[in-house]
This record gives sequence, C-alpha cells and structure tokens, in this order.
Amino acid sequence: MEKQKKAYLYAGIVVLLWSTCASAFKISLRYIDVLPLLTFASLTSTAVFFVSLVLSRKLSLLKDLSRMDYLHSVLLAFLNPL
Repeated sequence: MEKQKKAYLYAGIVVLLWSTCASAFKISLRYIDVLPLLTFASLTSTAVFFVSLVLSRKLSLLKDLSRMDYLHSVLLAFLNPL
C-alpha cells in the first residue's frame, strides 16, 4: 500500500475512534465517578502504548530515557484531565 494512502487510512481510523471517546465517557460517567474513570483511561492508554512498543520491538528505548524524561512524562500525564 502506498504511504500516502496508508496515512489517510490511519487518519480516518483515528478520527472514528476519537469521535466515540466523548460519547463513551459521557455514558461511563453515569456509572463511574470521574477519578476512577480517568485512572482507568490512563491505565488503558499506557497498556496500549506498552503493547505497541513490544510489538514494534522498541521496548529497549524505554531504558534510554532519563529520570527527568520520566518525571516530565508524569507531569504531562497529570495535565491530561485538565
């Protein structure tokens, strides 16, 4: 598949998945409080990215990061809900 067509396909998939997020969160908030829902969403995204690193055989890149890189990532993660 041509790179440009592949990029359009991925962009379309992302738009479809992203558009369902607001609806899913609104429905979920009927049954779960905000903090547990955000925690679950953050853990899920972390797991997906970890699996992505494993499947692409780039897990070794995590050990190249410094403590400041990890700290910066954690601080940005706390900004996510805001």
